[in-house]
Parts: sequence; structure tokens; C-alpha cells
Amino acid sequence: MKLSLTLKSFLKFLFRNKLYTLIDIAGLAISLTFVVIIGIFVTQEFNTDQFHENKTRIYALSNGELTETAFGIGGRLKEIYPEIEEVCPVITRNFIHHRVISGTTKLNADLIFADPSFFSVFSFPLVSGDPKNVLTAENHVVLSESFARKMFGNDDPIGKSLQLTDSLTLIVNGIYKDIRNSTIPAGDMVIHIKSVFHLNPSIMENDGLANAGSTNQFFLIREGIDFRNRESDLLNWLKSNFWIYQREIYHNVKLIPLTDLYFSGMKGYALNYGNKSFVYILFGVGLIILLFAIINYINLTIAQNGIRAREMATKRLLGTTAAGLFNTMILETTLLSFVSLLIALGLTILLTPFAENVLETTLDLSLLLSPGAILLLALLVIITGALAGFLPALTIYGIKPINIIKGSYQRENKMVFSKLFILFQNAISIALLSATLVINAQVNHLITAPLGYTKDPVLETYNLFESKTKLNTFINELRKQPFVDQIGMTQGAPNSGSNNITMVVEGKNVSFQQIICDEEYFNLMGFAKLRQNGDAATGWYLSKEAIRQIEKEEDAAFFEAEGKITPISGIIADFHFENITNPFKPVMLRINKSENMEPWQLAIKINGDPWAAKKEIANIFTRITDEPFVGEYLSEQIEESYKQQQKTATILKIFTCIAFVISFLGLLAMSTYFIQQRSSEIAIRKVFGSSNREILIKLITEFIKHVVIAFIIIIPFIWLMLHKWLESYSYKISLSPLFFITGGLVCLSISFLTVFLQSYRAANANPVNRLKDKN
Repeated sequence: MKLSLTLKSFLKFLFRNKLYTLIDIAGLAISLTFVVIIGIFVTQEFNTDQFHENKTRIYALSNGELTETAFGIGGRLKEIYPEIEEVCPVITRNFIHHRVISGTTKLNADLIFADPSFFSVFSFPLVSGDPKNVLTAENHVVLSESFARKMFGNDDPIGKSLQLTDSLTLIVNGIYKDIRNSTIPAGDMVIHIKSVFHLNPSIMENDGLANAGSTNQFFLIREGIDFRNRESDLLNWLKSNFWIYQREIYHNVKLIPLTDLYFSGMKGYALNYGNKSFVYILFGVGLIILLFAIINYINLTIAQNGIRAREMATKRLLGTTAAGLFNTMILETTLLSFVSLLIALGLTILLTPFAENVLETTLDLSLLLSPGAILLLALLVIITGALAGFLPALTIYGIKPINIIKGSYQRENKMVFSKLFILFQNAISIALLSATLVINAQVNHLITAPLGYTKDPVLETYNLFESKTKLNTFINELRKQPFVDQIGMTQGAPNSGSNNITMVVEGKNVSFQQIICDEEYFNLMGFAKLRQNGDAATGWYLSKEAIRQIEKEEDAAFFEAEGKITPISGIIADFHFENITNPFKPVMLRINKSENMEPWQLAIKINGDPWAAKKEIANIFTRITDEPFVGEYLSEQIEESYKQQQKTATILKIFTCIAFVISFLGLLAMSTYFIQQRSSEIAIRKVFGSSNREILIKLITEFIKHVVIAFIIIIPFIWLMLHKWLESYSYKISLSPLFFITGGLVCLSISFLTVFLQSYRAANANPVNRLKDKN
């Protein structure tokens, strides 16, 4: 009965104070929404590859920085080490957007080549097929569930054929659920690894040891064995038997457990890797936002103490104990937290597509139905309710009932806690905005950095044509378009990939990036010839970094590599691969005649509107090939290389906006409470001659000083943090004071606008009315 009366009283109070209720629930609901979304994301990140039955027995071979190695290494090691139960080489991301044909249907697919043991070693669930048999034949292929639906609709794909190349026809032998939450990328199909010979024979050359960066080697180790104690033995064997170690290009061996691989810090491109620091930052910012909402609730509740004080005083005079008062307040805030959580779960469903786009992942909302998640959500409601209700209860309990009845309690309450909370909110808001400004400026600085070649407007696409005839038809059609300036052909490009060739040159190991292009590609990319030494048709142009590494003079006519004499046509200027953060690599570049080119990529320099041009080029491509166009501007590729930094910047922008919204609500609560407390003082000052302007300035100054104090406190800390962050970049902006001043001024402006209207009303109110009310 007592509980029902308490709830009835609280609900009556909420309905009488609708604005208070709306602000309170909205603040908690918004913050809880982001806490739930972040919780799902963090859970998924830390559970990457945790679903595999053999997760504790699977190891990836790496050189300490990369997991890519040679195809043939795994089989050799299995013959030597009996601890290895199974070897599973996997090739990913080397073959993306590859044409696949079934009858009249043509689609582009991302291919994964894997050992027949792939579905036995890993626990990727099959919709159709036996894990031990789906890849037994070299022409077997297993399709992802989504790709099978796109290719065959509702028809059963099993037994149907797919044309991958003129020499390779595949038979569908299984369907797997789309790969998620794994270091293995979500390819469209898994193909027997030996079939890769039809696409890149070099992977199989020299017993699979020639191409040292094509394959990821996974080992399934026998039960009860920690294979990592074999790292030194492996290193010795590799130094004796694998050329890339023999030439001292690689120096280390590291066996990484599958459960650690995602957050291992590897730098390769073939697998998915997570950023643990980003996850922790996201989790921390989410907690700060929740704390903001709790602080906001506390301030709003304290601001309403004047309304509820008489109710609580009456309860105390009627015998309510301290425990009863605290229980009542905490029960009320817990109820509000529960209602806010229900709204937050609805908002989570609505905002999931947006969150997935920002976080570049798929969020599994079914995690919310797990017993663990339900327990955590219940604890979140209880903890939020307890934290939000304790201080207001403490504040009311500290007031003597007789003072409440007399109306003098407001003069005794100094709002110490509220002022500290507002300082905290202002400090964090200034820090978040300053960090957002700095990170955005740094990312833009990196994206617009000079790379040594022309970036815009150059559109790059892969050569996905079935024949040279169709390729030429496409090029001829483009040359007729007024928006096309130049079209170049190349094998290898600075951003989309080039051939890496490691050779012994003049007695030294050098890893060249090799590019073969026509004259038009060379010109439209803006590569600079620094020196012409010989005939361009018979030799290679070397970059300045290549000349430096092979220690030749710039006027050298040739160099010796692998026992052969190679002519040097000239010297070209260094340029960056992928982005400015990567150091110059040695480049060997050859210029061929266009008619002799079998290009991997095409580069199209555009005149006019680049996006309208891209749309028209896509239409021409589809008309000729009956397939969707795949192409990106070089500026898009460069931006993509900074996606982690951009993601961090986007997250900070979102949380900064939320922080400012919640800070605004907190300031609104504090200003309401503050002006209520000082209304009698304002009236008396006006009676004794103070002008409206003087009172307005005094009221606003009380709030503005909190921003100034917060600015002084937080700036040294945020400056040190951002300075340390920028030190990780060799090409970076200077840390200008304007970033921090801007953050402070924005916070100051919001504080001013928040309190101005209420202060203005209080300063212009008739003092007689207030003094009558007090009497």
C-alpha cells in the first residue's frame, strides 16, 4: 500500500511538471541509447573469432608485422613438426570484384581461396554441405548465403556451375552463412586453394615459395600443446630454407593465437584487424555520456526540490525514516531509468543502420536477448537509478522540515554539488570539441597532403573486361565524351595495388614496387621524370629512393639484379603509395606502348563535374559489359586509407553534440534552481535601486565564470593528450591555440544563450510580486 502511494505521488508530480519529465527522460534515453549501441559493438569486437570450436588451437604465422607469407610454407612445416595437426592456407582480398558468370547472369565477387580443411579448422556454419567434403575437388566452390541468393535467386545452387576464367569452371558444392565477426573477411565465395593458379600462377611457383606475401597460414595444433614455444626453432628453419628470411628481409617469427589475432596490431591488408584503443575510447566516451545524463538528472531533480520539499518535509514529520526517504527517491529514479531504457531500446532499433554506417560493421541486436545482456541492462537501470537518486535524497534529507515549512531552506542550500557538476560538464564539452577540431584538421591535412602525383580528378577502375575487344570499345567510347581528358593503362598503381618484387641488386636485397604503364598514364598521373639516361622502351625508370637503396649514381646506365644486367632508362621523382604516412618505396617503372598493354587498371582524367562524369562512365561500362561499374577517384582511395581516423573523428562529433545537448539541459536546470533561490535577493536589490541591466549581468556572470574555470582547468590536460596523439604522425599540423579557444568560445556561447532568457525574465520581474509571495 505504501509503495503504491509513493508511486502515485511521484506520477502525480511528473504529470504536473511535464517539461521536467520530458527533459529528464529524454536525457537518460538518449544517453542509454548510445550506451546500448556501444555495448553491442564492444561485445562484438571482443568476441571476434570466439565462436570457433578450435579457437584455442588455431595459430596464425607472422613475421611480427604481417601475417602474409608464402603458400608452400605451411605444408613444409607440417612435415617437420608433429604438433601441427592441420595446416589451412587462406588467400583473401587478392582477388576482389572478380567477374563470375552463370548462364546469362554476371556478377562481381570477392574471392577467398582456402585449403579443403577450411570449414573443419574454422567453425563457419554451413547452410548446405559437409565441412569435410565441400572443398575436396580443385573445382569446388562454396558460396556465401547472400551471394548464392543474388546469383541463383530461389533456385538450389548445389551442383550448378560458375565460370571464373576461360580455363576455370567451378561447381557449387556448399553454402555457408555470411562470415561475420571474424578476422577472415566476408568473401562471396570460398574456392579450393589450388585453383588460384588460374588467376595468379606466381603463387604456386617454386613449390609455392616464390611469392612471399600471398597467403595467410593457419595452423591447427594438437590438443594440450602451446606451439608458441617453437618460435625460435621456426625462425632458424626459415632462415635456412625460405629466401625472404635468408636475404634478411624478414627477421622475426611470431605465432599468434586466433583469439588474439584481431587485436594483434598486425599491419597487413588481407585480414580484418581491430583497434583496441578505439574500442576503449568509444566505451569510455559512452560512459561519460551516461554520466552526463545522470548529472543532468541530479541537477534537474535538485532544481525541483522547491516543489517537492514540502511533500518530503510532511513525510518526515509523519515519521518517514532516512532510509525510507532515500528508498523513495532511488525507487523514483530507478523507475524513470527503466522507462528511459525502454525508449532507448526503441531508439537503438531505429538508429542501428546509422550506427552500422558510422562504425562500419553489422550490429547483432539479438545479443540484447541473451541472459547476460538482460542482467547487465537490469544492473544498468539499478545503478543509474541509485546514482541519480542518492544526491537529491541527500540534499532534501539535509534540510530541516521546519525550514522547509518556513521557506528558508533555499537560503541554506549553496548548490556546491551542482556547481561542481556544471564545471565537469563544461570541461568535458570543451575537451571533446577541441579534440574534434584537432582530429578533423589533422585528417584533412593528411588527405590533402602532396603525394607526388595528380590526385584529382582521376577516376580509377579495374580491367574487368572479358576481352581486349571490349576493353578497346570502352576506351574508344570514353574518348568521344567531352568530359574525358585522358585515359591511361597500367599494371600497378599507387593506391589500388602494384606488384612487389624482391631482388638481390648489386649484392643487396631490395623490394621494388613495380609499375608497367603506357605514356598517357604516366603523363596524366603527373609523375616527374628527373633524368633521362637511356631508351625508355628497353629499360626501367627508377625512383630516387630506388637509386639510393641500390647505391648507384643517378647517371648510371644499368644495374645488376639476380645475375642479370638491367638497363636504367632514367630517374623519376619519389611518390607515396596509399598515403602520406607511408615512407617512399623504391619504384621501378616501365613505359610500354598502349597497344601492347594488358592493363590491370585504367585511369581516366576528368574535365568538369566529376560525379556526373562518373555516372555517365558507369552507364557506358554497363551498356558494354551488362555489369555494374566499379571505380573510385584517387581522392576517395586516399580518404579510405584514413577511415580509422575519420571514424574516430565522426564518433567524436556525435558525442560532442550529445555532450553539448546534455550540458545545455544541465545548465537549464541549474539556472532555474539558482534564480529560484535568489529571487528574493533580486527583488530587494531592485527595491534599493539596482537596474535591470546590473542584475542581468550579475546573474549571467554567475554561470559564465564556470565556463572560464572549466577552460582553465581542462586545457593543459587536453593539450598534452592531443600533442601526444599528433606525435604519432610524421606529417602533422601545428597545435594552434585557436582550436582550444574555439572550443571555449562555443561552450561560453551555449552557456550564455541557455541562461540569458531566464536571467532576463528574473531581472525584469516586478519585485513587489516576489516580496508578496514571500509574505
